[in-house]
Order: sequence, then structure tokens, then C-alpha cells
Amino acid sequence: MRIIFNSKHNSHIDLRTGIICSFFLIEGVRPVSPHNDAAFLRMFIFIIGALVAFSVIIAFIANSVSSDLYVHYEQVKEAREQEQIDKRIAPIGEVKIAGQELDTTSSETAVVDKSAEISVAADHEVKMLNGGSDGAMVFSPAVLNVSVGQTVKFIPTNPGHNSASIKGLIPEGSTSWSGDLNKEIIVTIDKEGVYVYQCSPHVSMAMVGVIVAGSPTNLESIKKESDKMQFVMNKERLSKYLNSIK
Repeated sequence: MRIIFNSKHNSHIDLRTGIICSFFLIEGVRPVSPHNDAAFLRMFIFIIGALVAFSVIIAFIANSVSSDLYVHYEQVKEAREQEQIDKRIAPIGEVKIAGQELDTTSSETAVVDKSAEISVAADHEVKMLNGGSDGAMVFSPAVLNVSVGQTVKFIPTNPGHNSASIKGLIPEGSTSWSGDLNKEIIVTIDKEGVYVYQCSPHVSMAMVGVIVAGSPTNLESIKKESDKMQFVMNKERLSKYLNSIK
């Protein structure tokens, strides 16, 4: 390929000449004159068209690759979230009342009927959740009104939870309970009054719930004792639940 210029124009090569010469590396393209406006315009349009076509191809390839990467990212994210949920069965803290460890067991602990694992019907159901309208680690419903003698089934909708009554925060003479992790438990409410229960591994996060059987005859004593509980998170949650009882 040759590029020929008229010698009388050698001293007057302008910007267009430089641009044309730079892009005349394409085979078969030969400049006629540095000052040929029509040739310059055709070359400029050709270059712009080539750049646009190249950009479209690159954008298409990038979009395809990014879509595949996004799908892979979502799969990895879901797997990691499930792994984190599986690890939540380990206790993360403890609750103390007046400087002493809170005993969540009792000599009156109810015997759990293993038939509850076969989805036995109950008068009421409470779900154990990783999150809800009240935040992380909740029971739903958080405050449940029942009649004396009715049954409540606690369902581990999300893994890593249980339901256990809290000593000193249930009616005097009532039967306490303590369910296994990831297992349903059916509890019979045998005394009138207010019951406060917890998820044992997540009690420090205020994963607690309240049952009101009939009239809340022991509400004031429950409020007094509950003030001694120490939560790491959601510190006002239990007070909110108790204050909602009329």
C-alpha cells in the first residue's frame, strides 16, 4: 500500500491529513487527497460504524457473561445462607435473673408426647421463625390468647429453635415445658394467667413469646420478674408484649 501526497501540500498537512493517514492501514483503502472532504467524510462514517458495531458485540458478550455470573452468585449465596441457618442450633448466650443463671428446667417439666412429631392437631399453633415483623428470631404470634385447658403446638418453621417455659415467668402451680431443637411440641395450658416462654439457643436475642390464659391475674408479677432479664438484642421486645396485654 502506498500513500502519495503532492509535494506542494507537504508543508500544509493539517489535522484531517493526520487522521486519514492514521486509519489508512485498512487494506484496500488509499487516500486520494488529504483535502478531499468527501473521502474524509466517508472514512469517518466507516470508522464510526465499525466502532459502534464493535461496541454492540462487546455489550452482548458482557451481558451474557454477567447473567451467568449473577445466577452463580445467587446459587452460592443461597447455599451459604442455608449453611448459616444450620449452624444456628448452637446456643449464643445466656440470660440471668438477679445475677443467677436462669433455670429453664423444672421438676414439673411436662412429658412431650412423641406423637406430636406426626403433626397432631392442637387448638392453637405458634411458629418459630428466623425473622418476622418484630425483627430477627421471633415466635408468631408473639402474644397468644387461649382458654385454660386448650393446647398450643409450637412448630419449628425455621430450623435451630425450640420452645421452653421460663421459670418464675409462668403461673404458680402450672406445668412447665421444654421442647427439643427442631421438634414440634404440644403444650396443654392448665392454669389461668400469663406464661412467658423462650427459644433456648436464642433467648439472648429476646426470642420470647407470651401466652395469656383467661384473665392475666399474674401480669404485674410477671412484669416485675421480666425486668430482671438481660437481653443482648431487642431489649424492649418482652416489655412491649407484656404492655399489650389488657
